Amino acid sequence: MQEAGVLGEVENVPLSAFMLAKNDRDRDKLGIQVRVFALAVTSELLRWPEDHMRERRWLSIKAAIKLVDDPGIRTALRQLRRKVDATG
Repeated sequence: MQEAGVLGEVENVPLSAFMLAKNDRDRDKLGIQVRVFALAVTSELLRWPEDHMRERRWLSIKAAIKLVDDPGIRTALRQLRRKVDATG
């Protein structure tokens, strides 16, 4: 809800997990483990906490994979595509 302004049901099992290098306030690199969970969206909010910082845009998974630079997120999107293809 905070970042994309959507509500829904989150799956219990992660689609993917990866390590992310992120700078902390002291400019030291931190290794952060990211787990990505599928969310079945049930509603969209018109306003949300980060709407002034983010643009919500609906894309096909294939189009999203082409736009993403981060390999961990790209892998998570591929896992999501496999899941969607398997469930029809």
